[in-house]
Amino acid sequence: MAVVFLSGCATEHKSDLDKVQGHWSGHELTGNNQGTSSLTITGNNLNFSNEDKSEWYKGTATFREDTTPKQFFFTINDCPDAQVVGRTAPGIYRIEDGALYITALGPDATAPPSSFDAPGARQFVFKRK
Repeated sequence: MAVVFLSGCATEHKSDLDKVQGHWSGHELTGNNQGTSSLTITGNNLNFSNEDKSEWYKGTATFREDTTPKQFFFTINDCPDAQVVGRTAPGIYRIEDGALYITALGPDATAPPSSFDAPGARQFVFKRK
């Protein structure tokens, strides 16, 4: 006779990709762009735009939770600058107190920034809409 014991949590671990789904509103912590930014993540699709829509990106994101800090890679599928379409911008992220913090480099970078205050990186904070 076999007996099966079940143990563990009643809830599943949600991946970070699951946690970041939806609409976010935030702002850049670096640079001169002090307006509101919008970020929408649906599946692996990511859409970003600033308040006046002069800067926007559409593409796909891959999240790596197994690194410290956690990394993401954003492949740009569409934007106003045709020279960066098809290229990948690396970044790091953290989810803390209901906020999504992102620090990213441009598509010329070969690796994500090593810290959230890395020189030359753009830093954003978003809250869920």
